[in-house]
Amino acid sequence: METLPLEDAAREAANTIFSLRRHRLELITGEAGENVFGAGLGAALEEIGRLEQSYLELFLGKRIVDTHTARFVVFPEENKKQYVLCRFSPDGGILPETDLSGDMVMLRIEPSGDTGTFSYEEAKRDAKNYETFRLADPAECIVLCGSNVLAKSVLPVYEFGRTVKIALPRKR
Repeated sequence: METLPLEDAAREAANTIFSLRRHRLELITGEAGENVFGAGLGAALEEIGRLEQSYLELFLGKRIVDTHTARFVVFPEENKKQYVLCRFSPDGGILPETDLSGDMVMLRIEPSGDTGTFSYEEAKRDAKNYETFRLADPAECIVLCGSNVLAKSVLPVYEFGRTVKIALPRKR
């Protein structure tokens, strides 16, 4: 088997790419493969696309994308509104928050200050028979990477809510 010089091999690969594109167009327009339709047409187009991609990777390089999922647990503190979750680098992915080579991924919590109306009667200060409850504050939680907003949601955050005492009914 004869090894082609690099320029000739590149020319041959480029011609193959153009040939694949021409055949795909002929299949789509119906100029070729009059007996190719339905699932067979889809499979043929998919295979042509796969072959074209493998030849293009010879020129453009191959890109591999992996998806990783990470879970971060934050326990909000009453006077703290921003938390560094981690750092992110396009090359290194998710990094620990102490690694300064990546962009900071931050959680910002913006409490609304509105715990809503409460339909039960609150216990008086000197009441002896009561239960204590915490009402959540619907806070806007924003995840940022640098200045880009990655996620935004309104969530109930009890740490920013208020505590109420509910009078229990008297036993008869």
